[in-house]
Amino acid sequence: MKEHARLNIGIIGCGLIGAKRARNLGGHRLVAVADIHLSKAKALAGEHPECEAFQDWKAVTNRQDIEAVI
Repeated sequence: MKEHARLNIGIIGCGLIGAKRARNLGGHRLVAVADIHLSKAKALAGEHPECEAFQDWKAVTNRQDIEAVI
C-alpha cells in the first residue's frame, strides 16, 4: 500500500466543530489554529504538540509551512 505524505494543517475556528476536525486529521499534523477567542485557540493548540495558537485567522493563512487550512 502506498504511504501518503503528512500535511501541515491549520484550523480556523476552535469551537466544537474545529475540535472535532482536529481529532480527525488522519495522521496529518496540526501546526496552527486561530479563533477570535484566543483561549479556545490555546486550548486546542495545547492538545497538539508543536501547534501554535492565534487570534487572527490571517496568521494561519500566511504561514508558509501550512499546506491546507480547514
